[in-house]
Amino acid sequence: MDRIAWQKPLGAVEDVYMGGVKVRASIPIGMASLGAAVNTGSGLPFYAGSLDFYLRVWDGDRHGSLEARLPVGSQTAPVSYLPASSGRHFVIVMAGGSREKNEIGDYVIDYVLPERP
Repeated sequence: MDRIAWQKPLGAVEDVYMGGVKVRASIPIGMASLGAAVNTGSGLPFYAGSLDFYLRVWDGDRHGSLEARLPVGSQTAPVSYLPASSGRHFVIVMAGGSREKNEIGDYVIDYVLPERP
């Protein structure tokens, strides 16, 4: 039988509207999934498709995560690439908001990961 090594709720109610009012409370209860995760060659999964405005990456070996705030939500999987010319690892997020929210945008955000020692 498989064993769960660790788990964490995906998303918070921070950017959710209830009764027409934005909650603005970062309570990590988990949210509906709107897009897939992308797993890098180094084993790091990146996810941006929850109802809040964050890109998340998990490090299962260290049982931790990092979050980067997006200007609006994303409803798609991030893109991961490693160009041969630089050897640096990049993650791109497309953030356009959603039809369920008042906040919409037209963003393509490119993150570069630190160089490996």
